[in-house]
Amino acid sequence: DQLMASFLPVGNISALNYASLLYNLPITLFAVPITSVLYPAISSASAKMDWPQQASAVSRGIQLIWLIVLPSAVGLASLALPIVKLVYMRGAFDITAATLTSGALLFYASGIPFLGLQNLLAIVFLSEKDNITPLKRNIFGIVLNAFLNYFFGIRLHMNAAGFAIGTAISWTVLCLWLYMSWARRHQIRTWGIVRALWKSTAAAVLMLAVILLWKLYLPYEGLHLIVLIVVAALVYFAGLLLLRDENMQDLTKQAINKLSKYVKR
Repeated sequence: DQLMASFLPVGNISALNYASLLYNLPITLFAVPITSVLYPAISSASAKMDWPQQASAVSRGIQLIWLIVLPSAVGLASLALPIVKLVYMRGAFDITAATLTSGALLFYASGIPFLGLQNLLAIVFLSEKDNITPLKRNIFGIVLNAFLNYFFGIRLHMNAAGFAIGTAISWTVLCLWLYMSWARRHQIRTWGIVRALWKSTAAAVLMLAVILLWKLYLPYEGLHLIVLIVVAALVYFAGLLLLRDENMQDLTKQAINKLSKYVKR
C-alpha cells in the first residue's frame, strides 16, 4: 500500500500509516493471541492426523476470532472519523488529515475479521507441513491487492480510501480461498461454519443499528464517544447472551469461575 501510495497526493501515505495503527489493534490484541493459544492443539492434531480434532480446534478459533474481532471492526468502521479525531487530531493533524485517515480506516475495518481468520488458517496449513498452498495464495493476494489499489486508488481517484478498499477485498478473498481449500481437503461442510457465526453476526448488526441511531440523535465525539463505545459493547454482548451464543456463554462461565476463585482468596 505504502509503495503505491507514493504516487498519490501528499498526506495519503500518512493517512494509511495512521489508519493501520488503529486497525491492527484488534488483530494484535485478540486475533493473534487466540491463534497462538490454539496453535499447539492444531499442530498436535495435524501431527496425529486426527482431522476431526483439528477441525474442532480450527472451528473454535474461527468462532472466537469472529466473536471478538467483528464488533471491533464494526465500531472502527461506523465511528472512524470521531475515533481518528479523538486519537490523532491535534497540532498539524487537522480536520483534512482526519477525514483522509478515517476514510482509509472505514474500508480497512471492513476486512479486519478476514485478516484475523487468514492468519489462523495459514498456521493450519503450516501445521500440515504444507507451505506451498499459503505461498501461492499470498502471491495471488499481492497481485490482486496491487491491481485493486491501482483501480480504486489511482484509476478512480479514491486515494487512500481506494487503497484501503483494495486491501480489504484482498484480505477477504485470500481468507475465503484458504478456508475453502482447507475445507475441501478435509471434506468439511462450509455451511457448518456459517451457522456457527450467525449469532455473533446478528449481534454485531444490532450493535451497528444502535451506533447509527445514537449518531442521529445524540452527540458522539470526545467523551461522548467513549460512552457510546461502552454502550455499543454492552448491546453486543447482551445480544449474544439473548441469542444464547455458545462461545459467549463459555467465556462468561470462565470469567465468573475465575472471579469466584479470586474472591475466595
